[in-house]
Amino acid sequence: MTTDLTNTRTPEVIAAEIRALTSTMLTSVIEIGRRFVEAKAMLPHGQFGPWLESSTGYSQRTANNYMRLFEEYGDSQGSLFGATVNSQAFANLPYSKALALLAVPAEEREEFAEVVDAEGISLRELQEKIRERDQQLADSETALAEVKDNYEDAVDRNKRLARRVAELEEQSDQQLRKIAEMAARPTDVAVREPTAEELDAIVADRLRESDEAHARNLANADEARRKVETALGDERLKVKRLSDKIKSLEAEQEKAVEAAKAEGAKDSVEKLLKLKQELAVAQSDVRTLTDQKESLEKSATMAQEPVITFRAYFGQWQKARSAMLEALERAAPEPAAKLKAAMKVQLEAWLKEV
Repeated sequence: MTTDLTNTRTPEVIAAEIRALTSTMLTSVIEIGRRFVEAKAMLPHGQFGPWLESSTGYSQRTANNYMRLFEEYGDSQGSLFGATVNSQAFANLPYSKALALLAVPAEEREEFAEVVDAEGISLRELQEKIRERDQQLADSETALAEVKDNYEDAVDRNKRLARRVAELEEQSDQQLRKIAEMAARPTDVAVREPTAEELDAIVADRLRESDEAHARNLANADEARRKVETALGDERLKVKRLSDKIKSLEAEQEKAVEAAKAEGAKDSVEKLLKLKQELAVAQSDVRTLTDQKESLEKSATMAQEPVITFRAYFGQWQKARSAMLEALERAAPEPAAKLKAAMKVQLEAWLKEV
């Protein structure tokens, strides 16, 4: 029976039904849109437009809007002769408001229509509400993008500073290696044994070379320290600005959440809470940046003059100790014993000092 009834329907029958449905309310618009879809499927390609003009009086543009409204608002479970609205929130909406609401995503549309009272306000007010919604979302996305961009810039700067500190440490190590090489460099041996004055002169030259290298090392380290301290000051300011920006965004979102709760906009509340979660992620990123900054500050501390001085002389002392022990092995037993005793006295004195 259903098949026979369906087979009796023709574009002419559908056109007559469309002409009988003249209301601009969404329920009637959906009925007309459903029939447009039905007739378009029956007609040969390219004949739908002429059929509209000759049989229904509707323009192609209006028919396209009606079919879209049927697809967006029509209940997929409706019967062939009784298409219905998929939500009572839209049942009494006129055509113009239903069309305007298509700018809102389908999954948010019903809740949005209830929150703004789409049925009770004018079309112009509804359009303004939609624009406000779009603007709020755009502002939130822009703010989040700005926070993320600033964080990424700060991370890049910190990486560059860390690389610079590593380069300075490598330069310092190279200087220390040069000092050690100079200390281990063999002295040209003449046919005769050098006099005490000549030995003193050799030692003085080596000490002078070591002091000069150490001075250069300190100058480089001091310059690096100043650069690092300047960069760290910039990073502290950047972290503060990011923190202030996040606090401002949190305050705005808190107000928006309270306003949305008061209006009963459940979906809107969820979205705002989600945005707040994203801001929490940004805050976590700022904390990570702060940790990286603190790590960089520790590296900068290692480039300070007392640390460089200690490392330089400690390296020299290690080299000197090895040379002294080697000399003791080559010395005669009696002077070696005296030298060892003197060495022990000095070491014990140093242990008391540290």
